[in-house]
Amino acid sequence: MSLFLELGLYTLVLYGIFWLLFYPIGVSLLSSQLPPYLRVPTGLCLGILIQGVFAVLLQMLGITPVMRSISTACLALLGLTLCRRGKGSRGKESSGKGKGVALDCRPHWQRWGSLHLMFFLFLLFCVHSAAFPDGDLRSSSAEVTQLLTGLPTDHLITYNTARFVVEGISPSIEVVPTWRVTERAPMAGMAVASVFHFLKLSETAHWLGSSPGVYYIFQSAMSFFNCLPLLAVFVLANEYLGRREGILGVLLLGMSPFFVLNAIYPWPKMMMAFFFITALALCLDARDKPGNFVLCGILMAGAYLCHSIALFYIVGFFLFVIFSRYGMRLLERLQGGLAALRRASSTSSGTSSSGPSSSGLSSSGLSSSGLSSSGPASFGLGEEGPRNMFAALSIKGILLTAMSCGALLLPWLLFTAWLGASSRRLLYMHAFCILDYDVDAVPLLSAMQRYYNEFGLSGILYTRWSNLLYPVDPFPLIGDVYRHGLSLTYLLERLSHYSFYALVFAYGPLGLPLIALGFVSACRKSIRLQTMSAILLTAFPFMLLIFGCASYLTNHIWVYPLFVGMLLWMPCVYRLPSGAVALALHLGVNIAVIVFGFWFGKQTSAYLHGDGQYLAIQVALLFVIVLTSSWLLYKAEAAESGDFLETEGRPG
Repeated sequence: MSLFLELGLYTLVLYGIFWLLFYPIGVSLLSSQLPPYLRVPTGLCLGILIQGVFAVLLQMLGITPVMRSISTACLALLGLTLCRRGKGSRGKESSGKGKGVALDCRPHWQRWGSLHLMFFLFLLFCVHSAAFPDGDLRSSSAEVTQLLTGLPTDHLITYNTARFVVEGISPSIEVVPTWRVTERAPMAGMAVASVFHFLKLSETAHWLGSSPGVYYIFQSAMSFFNCLPLLAVFVLANEYLGRREGILGVLLLGMSPFFVLNAIYPWPKMMMAFFFITALALCLDARDKPGNFVLCGILMAGAYLCHSIALFYIVGFFLFVIFSRYGMRLLERLQGGLAALRRASSTSSGTSSSGPSSSGLSSSGLSSSGLSSSGPASFGLGEEGPRNMFAALSIKGILLTAMSCGALLLPWLLFTAWLGASSRRLLYMHAFCILDYDVDAVPLLSAMQRYYNEFGLSGILYTRWSNLLYPVDPFPLIGDVYRHGLSLTYLLERLSHYSFYALVFAYGPLGLPLIALGFVSACRKSIRLQTMSAILLTAFPFMLLIFGCASYLTNHIWVYPLFVGMLLWMPCVYRLPSGAVALALHLGVNIAVIVFGFWFGKQTSAYLHGDGQYLAIQVALLFVIVLTSSWLLYKAEAAESGDFLETEGRPG
């Protein structure tokens, strides 16, 4: 128990340090025009970007480790001072009494205490999981993390990016053959480097190794970043759906097998999802304010700098916006033209047509959806539907978002171009199913020709069909379990395994049916949530076209923002008859999958190698998380007509 208390105390201290480093400096720069409910996630995103860039600048200036620590602390204190003096906002919220943005610094401590409690419990569970097999924080290492997850050493890329920044290593040096620091997006490593600067830490182990204490700090920081989608889900579900749904959303996301694995494994994919979901929510509520569109573009660029798969979602976002503005107008005009032709045809045949039919257009030019074909609907959150959320979004707003996104990405793109061409191995592996280790000498056209010669047109079409079905196909798991004698233990262990690959199991065995049920429930009237889901789904066709290996469209390659965004529908089931029972059953099955997948997993076999006290604490933490969430849900029910979990106000 003493080891757990030590780990818990250190994790609590680090939790406070992370908020102090990243939140105040970010939120102090926000305008009063920003929707209040988005201040905390947006402030965190900005703070992570600022501290990460600042860590690189400190190293470039050749400042000593002591001065780096002092400078990083001063930047955080500067943000805190600006918050308290209200200099981060000059809008209508300033009362002239020196408050202003001070209200933005307090909610996350005073008004969001319940969220902090749940967030910290999830973080503690992840950090304690990585302290295998005895719960000692000094047991955390790169090797243990790889053992727990059965994944390759990709987490060392982020770890070594932080080392490049802290130790001032030339980025031209290859971490391993054909792998440079520029092969992956740098932001997570830069943000961890700022933590290392603040604590005056430096790694001395080999590239493929780690020192226990230093790696524990890295593991805690990355688990913190990867748990941030819990914050996004709480904020958005609370705003779009209700207070109960916000609490339920945190619990449902935190208890999904896919989320737990990605929160423990320190790569920045869930961190990327947090950035993109926040950017998307900001744009959905930008209210045609230029500063909000600039912020939206900055956060989208931040998502790409966390992980490059965000590019598919960024492109999908802009295509969706452009189509909403111009494509829907064209379709409505075509619909109006067809209606006019039908009326003309009926008139020529002698049929009376004093007015259009119920399925056509009214004489005033309104379509059956209630939208005027003569002009776009207002950019409000009215009853029109998701297809017109962006109908009146100005060209200025689109350009500001794109330009701010490009401006932040440009230095990184120029740096990687100056450093030299990156390895083509990932591109060729995903796009052309070329698994050779050394493919840099193969030209792109030759790779395409090789792919076509090997698979042919029918094989390429089959690959796309296979990738279309794989995310929602449960039969590989069913066949696997059937071949092993329908063992319950084996089923739970394989569910944990398949949750990492197939979307149908990522939320848990009952997850997708509950999401579908939530979508068709009363919560379907949330226009912003409908629009967010539609935008997130636009990444799927790009992945479908690009990925060249059959059954290769797996969760850990593409799904992260969509996974977080679609989960927001699941808490809506709570409003339905017997919905609470269905969600309780879902959570029970998920906890069983998490526990048994970990205890009986082929890689870990924790029940054989783990300390008994360590395993008991793991189960106890899960129990405390569920108990705490149930208590907060009860409080929300009791205060349904009150102002439980206050926010600074809700836009009408």
